[in-house]
Amino acid sequence: MVTLVKVTVHYGHPLTKITGKAREDVIVKKGSTVLFLLKNLATKYGDAFKDHVFSNYERNQVKEGTIISLNAKYISDETKKIKIEDNAFIGIFRAVGGG
Repeated sequence: MVTLVKVTVHYGHPLTKITGKAREDVIVKKGSTVLFLLKNLATKYGDAFKDHVFSNYERNQVKEGTIISLNAKYISDETKKIKIEDNAFIGIFRAVGGG
């Protein structure tokens, strides 16, 4: 039997424009990685999402300057390893600079 978990994904700008929402609940199979979720979202939202999040989609490389968080903890470098638990909060943002 496949167990499913609910994840709430929060989008930063410009992903809010690409997805048409600031956040959404997504259902994935228990044990799925954050990278699996990102790739599914790229499939759902198309090239604009893919180009915003990935530097190399085929090689599973998240674009430098993309901030991925899990339950408010920075995990951008660990998306391939970290498994999603039920009721997790995933944030996807671009680093903002200025001065």
